[in-house]
Amino acid sequence: MPNTYEIPYSKLETILKRRQRVAKRNAASGLPVPVVEVTGRSSREIEVRDALARMRGAASDARMIRVATVIIEVDGFTARYGDWDVTGYRWGGMRRTASGDVPYVGSSPEVPRSIAARDTLECDHCQAIRKRTSSYVVERVDGTGEPFEVGATCMSAFLGTPANDGVLAGLADNAMLLEEISRLAASNFLESQDDIFDEIDTVMAVAVSVIAREGFVSAREATPGYPATWATVYEEVRRYRAPDLDDGDVAVNISDFMQAGLVVQWLREAAKEADASAFIRKAGEVLDTGISSPQDVAILTALVGSHGRHLEQQERLAREKNVARGSRHVGVIGARSNFVCSVQAIRPYQGRFGPASVVELVDAGGNLLLWFASGARHGLQTGRTYEIAGTVKEHEIAVRGGYRGAEQTLLNRVKIVQDFGETMAAREDNAAERQESREFDELIGYLAPPRM
Repeated sequence: MPNTYEIPYSKLETILKRRQRVAKRNAASGLPVPVVEVTGRSSREIEVRDALARMRGAASDARMIRVATVIIEVDGFTARYGDWDVTGYRWGGMRRTASGDVPYVGSSPEVPRSIAARDTLECDHCQAIRKRTSSYVVERVDGTGEPFEVGATCMSAFLGTPANDGVLAGLADNAMLLEEISRLAASNFLESQDDIFDEIDTVMAVAVSVIAREGFVSAREATPGYPATWATVYEEVRRYRAPDLDDGDVAVNISDFMQAGLVVQWLREAAKEADASAFIRKAGEVLDTGISSPQDVAILTALVGSHGRHLEQQERLAREKNVARGSRHVGVIGARSNFVCSVQAIRPYQGRFGPASVVELVDAGGNLLLWFASGARHGLQTGRTYEIAGTVKEHEIAVRGGYRGAEQTLLNRVKIVQDFGETMAAREDNAAERQESREFDELIGYLAPPRM
């Protein structure tokens, strides 16, 4: 007899693909092929937590959402093997919730009440008491005796034949598919990241737009006329989601949402690393649990900014490696020559006689030149291209950094002949900025407001 379930429409394709894989395995092992048939479409409304609802004038942090659903009929999951009918499935384990992991046990509709009422998975065959994740309900083909539960790991011994690997695999597939359908159709099936936490996409898309337009400003750098980026994002999201507020100047488009999706993918990969920073782990928690405070808006905003810095760093490393592969020594040692170069980076340091800088330049031929400039007024700016005159001091091989192994030319007594203007998007690199970058990735306390 078919059983009817209502599941989110967005999950239908996943269920149908899973059924197709199960059908192939069952057909190969002689088991019935399960059927999942769509019989109708509908929708549901549910009140969900919404940390941004108050920004739209609501009395509480909640709102109603409507989610498209489909009605499906499921049949053909029972199976016969030898003298036994497998008439039902049970499953159990731990489920993640906002308050932590909690145990759960579920049963397919065909399981008798006397067995479904058990609060743990049991095995009437071996009577052993241990943690199980799945079991089967079996009955004799001739109808004699009572149904009883057999643990999945005992099924091979219970059936009494070693030639049943395909059957056991098919039964396991059936149980997994039914468990997934049952979980989606449960009363709280709308409590998914796609449905309850859809504000995450909006916050991050708006953050992409704001940072691209204005750059990133942390809370500690903010001034009365120069607000923190998270506060700008917070205000723009409020207007973007509120039908009664003017959102005409909220610049967010589909490409911003696509970029937000790339940021999420990057975070998921970064969070897998053993040395993932506290900031990355915290941002991952917000993605998993949803927005619950203004601080979470600040964290997501900072995540977008952190991803931008990551891309800049990757671009810089790729550029340095490219230079390192092709750089050759230029000029004659001791001779003065003119060079047309772009300034890649300016790295200040404190020398023996006061402030100084290492200026990294690359000429039109992709060759690396360095100038150890004394004083702070050398006149060069990162990202601009100049014609310079300088004396070739030495030819050497770079031994550190992204240029390691490159042939590099050291200059001194450099003078600017002509400024061609800004020609690249390189960033000035100094000790203060490097420290700020480390803090950005490792600490989040200063990014968000303490309370609102």
